Amino acid sequence: GLGNKFLSHIRQVGVIAHVVRCFDNPDIMHVREDSKVEAPVDPASDIETINIELALADLETVEKRRAKTEKLLKSKDQAKEAKAEMEVLDILQKLLTDGKAARGAELTDDQLVIAKDLQLLTMKKQLYVCNVDEDSVKAGNKYSKVVEDIAKKEGSAAILVCGKLEAEIAALETQAERDEFLEMAGLEESGLVKLIHAAYSLLGLR
Repeated sequence: GLGNKFLSHIRQVGVIAHVVRCFDNPDIMHVREDSKVEAPVDPASDIETINIELALADLETVEKRRAKTEKLLKSKDQAKEAKAEMEVLDILQKLLTDGKAARGAELTDDQLVIAKDLQLLTMKKQLYVCNVDEDSVKAGNKYSKVVEDIAKKEGSAAILVCGKLEAEIAALETQAERDEFLEMAGLEESGLVKLIHAAYSLLGLR
């Protein structure tokens, strides 16, 4: 509901955690923004909707930069740099126009430096967080498998988390109670810890 304000917030981050619904529950409607009606759980469609929105935002950024760069092509001092930047912008614009992520662009190291300067949303690493039910938190389900396949194809990461279990763990007061709860659930660590590990790994941090 924040619109462009939300996009400006995530433009500053290193990794985007994309939470995807991967559970059935008749009490919780799955709503499509375009239809405002109940819809079947469809993680692939949900991911596509968000990724296209991010790609469109990036396309706007690229087009604005093109307008500036085109003016610099006429400058004797900056024509060489402007030409190199325009080549990168052409590659990115083609991908983004097709609704694809900028991180899929085949760029040289020098071109990558130019691309990173644009702070594109779809250039950022992405972590898919599959929000599953309690029965699927260990092995996943048909929905999370779809997300894992998408993540694998685009070189992203995916983890399983049960939002309901995480809420119950967060409500416990002591670490001993949380450890006992995890043991009873047959889990080695909470979804939050799993998320932290995955995010740090993607960021290249320990």
